[in-house]
Parts: sequence; structure tokens; C-alpha cells
Amino acid sequence: MTPEERLRFHQAKSGPLMDGLAQWMHEQFEQRKVEPNSGLGDAIQYMQKHWDKLTLFLRKAGAPLDNNVCERASAPSSTARTPFSSKLSTARAGVRRLININ
Repeated sequence: MTPEERLRFHQAKSGPLMDGLAQWMHEQFEQRKVEPNSGLGDAIQYMQKHWDKLTLFLRKAGAPLDNNVCERASAPSSTARTPFSSKLSTARAGVRRLININ
């Protein structure tokens, strides 16, 4: 597939799913189903904060779907930290896993 064909494919297949996810996240806070300071609330806020970058593949042909290059580049420095040192890092890790599933 060319980058333009891939972009159209993502817009057709992933676009509606991402729109639904954005609406679901908004509803969680709007309808007070999730507390903003809970683990899930932290994860939702993290995802909302990075939404433009997360959905770039729906707007730009050739946009990468993962950040493996960046992750590999930062791997030596990240091994010095204790993983999941707080609820927030656990929530962020969950969001990253969710994002990397597809």
C-alpha cells in the first residue's frame, strides 16, 4: 500500500473506532463514571493530553503507528528507573500497551 492508500484505510477503519474512544473517554468524566484522580482517570487524562499525536496516523500519510525507534533509543536510560513506581506510571504503561496493540 502507498502511504496515501494506508491513510485512507486508517481513516475508514480506525477513524470511527478512535472517535468512539474519544467520546467514551469524555463521557466517563462528564457522567461522573470515573474519578479524574483514579488510576483509570489518570490514564484517560494522559491519553487525552496526547490525543493529537496518538491520532496523527488518521491525518498524515506515512505517519508511524508506533514509537519503537524512540523507545529503543531511550531504553538504556529507562532501565535505571524502577518500573511502575507510581499509580500514574502504571496507568501510562497501560495506555501505552493499549496503543501498541494495533
